[in-house]
Amino acid sequence: MNSSCSVVVIAKNAEKTIANCLSSILSQTLKPIEIIVVDNGSTDSTTRIAAGFGVKVVYESVVGRSKARNRGIKESKGKLIAFIDSDAIADANWLAWLVKRYEQGDLAGVAGSIKALNPDKLSAKLLELATANKPHYGGGNIMYERDTIIEVGMFNENLQMAEDVELAWRVLKAGKRIGFEPRAVVYHAHRESMSELLRQQYNFGKWSTRARKIHGMKTWKQRALLFATPLLLLRNLPKIRLHPFLPIFMTATSVAYSAGALAA
Repeated sequence: MNSSCSVVVIAKNAEKTIANCLSSILSQTLKPIEIIVVDNGSTDSTTRIAAGFGVKVVYESVVGRSKARNRGIKESKGKLIAFIDSDAIADANWLAWLVKRYEQGDLAGVAGSIKALNPDKLSAKLLELATANKPHYGGGNIMYERDTIIEVGMFNENLQMAEDVELAWRVLKAGKRIGFEPRAVVYHAHRESMSELLRQQYNFGKWSTRARKIHGMKTWKQRALLFATPLLLLRNLPKIRLHPFLPIFMTATSVAYSAGALAA
C-alpha cells in the first residue's frame, strides 16, 4: 500500500470519548501519516487530552461539522483523507481496508461500515441492524482523495446535517466513483434514547431534503412516507426475523425522517 493517508477527527466537548478514539487510530495496522483533531468549539478538556496523544490539534471556533471537516482538509497533507467522529472507535484494520479497496480500482473515495459501540442498548442495536451492510456516505467513516474533495468544492458549510451525503453527490456528479468496503469497520456510540434517535432522524430528513433541493432532486417520496405508515410497517415486517422490534423501529424512523422532510 503506497497511498499516504491523513485521518481527520472532528470533536466538540468530547473529553469522555476522544482518548479511546485516538488510541484506536494510533493502533492501526496501517499507520496514517498524520492525525488531525479539529476541536470545534469545545469548552471542556478535549484539546488538552488530544494534545497528550501527540497528534496535530487545531481549534475551529465557528461551530459546524462542515466547517470543522473543511478545516481538517486544509490542514492535511495526505493524498487520502479518512474521516471519523470523536465518539467512535476504529477497528485495528479500518484504515488498511479502506486504502486496500481504494487501490484496487478507479475510485475517488471509499466508505466503510458503522456498527454500534453500545449494542447492549436497544435503540443502538436496532439502528445497527437497520443499516447493516448498506453502502452509505456518512462522514463518520469515509475516505476521499484530497484533490477530489477540493475539486468539487469541499463540504457545504450551509448545511447543518447531510453535508456528507451532499458532498458524495457532487463527487458522483463529477463522474467519479465511491466504493464500499464493509470490512473497514468503525464502532460508533449511537443514540441510546429512542426519542433522541427519532429527533436525529427528523433533523436528517429536514437537512437531506434541503440538500436534495440544492441538486434539483425530487423530494415527494421522502415527504410521502409520513402518510404511508401501514405500508411501511408491512414492507418492514420480514425484518422481524432479525429482531422482534425491528419492523416497528424502521417504520418509526422512516416516519420521523419524512416529518423532517415536510418541514424542510
